[in-house]
Amino acid sequence: MKLFISYSRDDKNIVYELANDLRDESNHSVWIDKAQLIGGVDWWKTILDGIDECECFVFTMSPRYMASIYCMAELEYAQALQKPILPLKLKESDLPQSLQAIQFENISELTLDKAMRRCDRALYNIQRQIDHNAYPAPITLPRRPSVPKLKAADPQNPYELFAEANQAVANGDSPKAESLLQKVIDSGSPDLIAIAVEMLAELRLDQKRVAAYTQIIKLAENPATLAGAKRLWRVYVKEYGTSYDPRDYATKLADAPQVAEPRQTQTRPKDSIYESPDPLYNTIARKASTRKFTLPLLEWINIPKGRVTLENKAGTYDVAPFAIAKYLVTNQQYEAFIGDGGYQEDRWWKDLAGGKQTPKNPEWNTSNHPRETVNWYEAIAFSRWLAAKTELPITLPTEMQWQWAAIKDTGWDYPYGKTFDKTKCNTKESGKGQTTPVDRYPQGASPFGVLDMSGNVWEWTLTEYESPKSNNITNNLARVVRGGSWLGVQVLARTAFRHGSTPDDRLGLIGFRVVCSVPLP
Repeated sequence: MKLFISYSRDDKNIVYELANDLRDESNHSVWIDKAQLIGGVDWWKTILDGIDECECFVFTMSPRYMASIYCMAELEYAQALQKPILPLKLKESDLPQSLQAIQFENISELTLDKAMRRCDRALYNIQRQIDHNAYPAPITLPRRPSVPKLKAADPQNPYELFAEANQAVANGDSPKAESLLQKVIDSGSPDLIAIAVEMLAELRLDQKRVAAYTQIIKLAENPATLAGAKRLWRVYVKEYGTSYDPRDYATKLADAPQVAEPRQTQTRPKDSIYESPDPLYNTIARKASTRKFTLPLLEWINIPKGRVTLENKAGTYDVAPFAIAKYLVTNQQYEAFIGDGGYQEDRWWKDLAGGKQTPKNPEWNTSNHPRETVNWYEAIAFSRWLAAKTELPITLPTEMQWQWAAIKDTGWDYPYGKTFDKTKCNTKESGKGQTTPVDRYPQGASPFGVLDMSGNVWEWTLTEYESPKSNNITNNLARVVRGGSWLGVQVLARTAFRHGSTPDDRLGLIGFRVVCSVPLP
């Protein structure tokens, strides 16, 4: 079947994978703009041609899709042509009023394989209806719509502001885009704020990258300053990679001698540091020496006392000695919780505002990948279960514990140093497009030896986003998440970057690790 896939940019990762599988595994002919829109073509005419020729119009439901004037124009044109329409629900959103009679496929919580099976089943039924002439072409062809134009955005409507910001990005009007994205963030819209934060960070990164590249151009054009251009190029590649290189300096300046990176020594704490006056410590130490319950990849690293300052005037805090898990909680570890009746046992969910939850499948189910698609309540329940199993005072880390374990008092922006390095973490720049094994980046370890504190998945903490001094677990206020993710740009993966998420958020971008509130022998 000839398919036209309409989607919004924030959903592109899963849409691209789905499109590839529909083409390669199910033998459909798939129209998607990533492949069809090339330089020199009339982009809007090419899109309309694709809708004209398709046998089924597939669109991916999400708040950002519904806010896009281009996506909605594509959908309206497909409706005017009386094309079969398959809505795929990726994120919580409502169908347009004109499509209320059509059943959507909810694939928001499915693995890619299961989503594929749902799509195949739906497309098979649509093909049968086509064979029985259920979708006759209109007697009179509708007029082709012109390129949609934005009306002036309502300053009170974050969706309109967001749509106008996207148009400003497309037009290359960065100052306007920055202003509009900041207004979206200030609106506090739960559907758009995380996307707007990432877009704004990416936009600012692009501006810095272009400015740095322009400096290299100025030096490279003059033979007398070519050596300086080569030195700047090495710095540029280390900071931004080579994805933006319109003058092919990766080839032209490739003869530049390589400068070895300064070695960054990682200091590991000694056990003798952890003498504690806390009477609980001796009790825990005795139990720790005899406990038998273990989980694969559950390794502890002792962290000494310290002092941290949070960004955005969120305060300076003392941190007592504790122990932190070397790795993020993995799928295999979390499945042990589920298999032990974790979702049925009332005590793990006691006093949580969200109540007992229902388990959801992760986006990537490999045993040693971080468990994602878990909300804050589930992370709390898991830590309570693990505490009971190990007889250790295990919780989620506070924001302060997390930051101290990530960079100590080094002043670094990243766990491994001051400068971003995409080979030492899993962010958007690393190009993985999904989570990676929790032990994949030992070279990106923190000064204490903790892994994945920059990239892979955001990490839940105990701390309230608006009130850093509060770790109250009985309310439903937004919590701090730290560390960035596989989808986020490097700015979001700075270890000091504060971001908040509501406790019931379940995303393929958020996981967690645990701490023990006292050091272990």
